[in-house]
Formats: sequence, structure tokens, C-alpha cells
Amino acid sequence: MTIVKLSCFLALVLVAVTRPAFSDPLGAASITSGGAHGQSLRRSTAQDAPAFGATVCVEGKLTGEGVECQALRADDGKLYTLVGDLGEFRPGDEVSVCGAIPAFSVCMQGTTIAVKRIKAAPE
Repeated sequence: MTIVKLSCFLALVLVAVTRPAFSDPLGAASITSGGAHGQSLRRSTAQDAPAFGATVCVEGKLTGEGVECQALRADDGKLYTLVGDLGEFRPGDEVSVCGAIPAFSVCMQGTTIAVKRIKAAPE
């Protein structure tokens, strides 16, 4: 019985120690490139992401960062995930993508774009 109580106490301590210092109910903190200094933690705000249903066009490079969906690292460093037909484009390709921001996504990362148009990025 004492071992069970000790295990519960240690579990509570672990939770208290590993909780983030700020309240982030939507998990909006993201890791962004910190240039020569490595990575830095940046808190996203509502101003960072387009509204649901908005049409956006983004240029960047398709990367292997996506867990569930193809990822695109925009020229400004922001991470997007793509759903829909990507044609023959693969990670490493520089592309220009236009599409709508869906209300729900299974991508689990970045801002998702439902692709309406994708083409090679202009040089």
C-alpha cells in the first residue's frame, strides 16, 4: 500500500514539474527556426493564422516534416500542412499553393490548406 501511495505522489510531482509555465489550452505554442542559434519556442496568436474558410496562397518548399499530411515550409518560415491533390510534387519541390483553410484537419501540425491549386514556384 505504501508503494502505491508513493507512486501516486511521484506521478503528481512529475505532472507539476513538466507542465508548461503558461496556460496553453489549444496547444498553440510552436517551435520555429531560430537561425544560427538553433530553435526557439514561440507562442502563436490568433493573428498568426488565417481564419477558417479564408483562401490563402503560399510559396515555399515541400518538406518531410508532416506527421499525417504533406508539409510545406513557407518562405517566411511558417509551417503549413496540405490536404488534397498534390499532383506529382514531392518533398524538396518549391511550390506555390492556393486553397482554403478548413475548419477541421487531421494534419496535427501548422496551418492546414485544402489545396485548390498547386504549381511550381516562380524563380
